[in-house]
Amino acid sequence: MESSSLTSITKLDALLEEFKASREELNQIVAEKAQSLRNMLSERSHLIDWYCNNKVFFMHPTIQYVTMVGPILGMDEKERDVFVYEYQSGMVYRYSRANSRKKEAISFEKIVELDQFDNAVSGLEYLNHILDDLVKDMREQINKHKGDFN
Repeated sequence: MESSSLTSITKLDALLEEFKASREELNQIVAEKAQSLRNMLSERSHLIDWYCNNKVFFMHPTIQYVTMVGPILGMDEKERDVFVYEYQSGMVYRYSRANSRKKEAISFEKIVELDQFDNAVSGLEYLNHILDDLVKDMREQINKHKGDFN
């Protein structure tokens, strides 16, 4: 019986070490992805500044939401909250879509943990295309309305 208990303890010790190593590896990956988002924001700060100064809305290619405060980095599908980087404060906030005045500061690591890294990257890459899409939509509206005269 004692031998069986020792085997169980040995197995538990091994599993605990594996758990600790896995947790450390996961934390490292999350930290690296969070830093990658910070770097992308830094590289695009001139674009973000231009959008803010010219009062152009920030949009996301797959999330139906617009804001003037900074890039959209993701969305909590369950709560329908939106994650936005506020350029002026340099912070990421979780905005409630049910109550637009309700916001909560969150970390870049939390964005990654909530599996929103790809959405954040898409939102940041979309900065290069937002104005193109707005102009295209405006031209389509102009053509539609011109067609109404005929």
